[in-house]
Amino acid sequence: MPIKEWNAGSGSTTHFEPVWEDEGASSQPLDSTQIEPISAGLRTALSSPCSSGKNKSQFINSKAPKEIPYYVQDTDNLPKVTEHILNPTRKCIPEYLVKKCNCGYQPIISGCGNSRCLFCNTYFSLKRAKRVMSRLSILSYKSHDSEFWPTMIYTIFTIPAELRYNYYDTESVQKLRLKIWHLLKKFFGATWAIEATHPISEKTPTVFHPHFNFFWQCKNKHESFIDVYLLKKLYWLILHKDNVNLSGTILNVLKRYKSEIDLFHLPDLRSQYSDKPGWLWKKCKYITRSFPEFSDWIGCIRYYGKPPKLPTKGDCICPVCQSRINVIGHLTAEKTAEFLEHDPKSGRPPPIICWADINLFFEI
Repeated sequence: MPIKEWNAGSGSTTHFEPVWEDEGASSQPLDSTQIEPISAGLRTALSSPCSSGKNKSQFINSKAPKEIPYYVQDTDNLPKVTEHILNPTRKCIPEYLVKKCNCGYQPIISGCGNSRCLFCNTYFSLKRAKRVMSRLSILSYKSHDSEFWPTMIYTIFTIPAELRYNYYDTESVQKLRLKIWHLLKKFFGATWAIEATHPISEKTPTVFHPHFNFFWQCKNKHESFIDVYLLKKLYWLILHKDNVNLSGTILNVLKRYKSEIDLFHLPDLRSQYSDKPGWLWKKCKYITRSFPEFSDWIGCIRYYGKPPKLPTKGDCICPVCQSRINVIGHLTAEKTAEFLEHDPKSGRPPPIICWADINLFFEI
């Protein structure tokens, strides 16, 4: 199914992959004096959720995107945004965990996983995207050697510029978010949804531009091609009126408030839908982006309705040797500093690890 996109109006934790190992590096047996890094296949298994099927895992196991500073120091379009919305950030000092299987040993960098952390920002977002994609993979199925993924609808609700000062506090944002979900559920047959609020846009990162990203699925009897113009009118009603009577069909509601809706100033609202796994993975990465300086105002990702449950986690199995992977300890502070100073683009091999460089979690 091709991607459909339209616009009815104008306007506008965390364990990371080691970056120092070459893709073609091969595993080496354990030596008495040093520990060699194992293959890239184990690195993928350590940082990826459980997934069955080659086509599913190729999207879930994608590498971390480049670190892009989506957070900003200030916004230039509204007064006192800094006082009400922005929060202080932090930057943790990561450590290296040592994981072991029959292939050998390998250090894996680990951060604090805090949403305020500038170091963990990119990988924190990628982990959330993998979890969302894992839920979608549960709904996929195979038929006649073809794999079919669920059709998902991606709808963006932007708060108009003249009303943004009303949404400095998280309580007002939460109320509006719930109203939007009730609209999608009642009039467009939404069964479940994932929502992530973004405070700024990618094109204008210095402007406070709050918008709600709803990634949702509708019932079988409802069309994925939704009427954006009707949804814009309903969105205008819940933005400008406190108590809206939503009884009856969507046409009855719009007829009831026909004289009040300002058709010349409808809010910006866009919608797309597709069942292509590449498009689904792209949207998962986009909506789960992290904004460290807005983390308190944004909160966490929200699920509505009855989303598919994640599979229960079992033992982490190495795809190379098919043995269980265990975390045995972490590197010392001195050896961690050597790894952090190592530049993978320099062509030099990573620092050599000895037994004395590992702080074990247990006595041997």
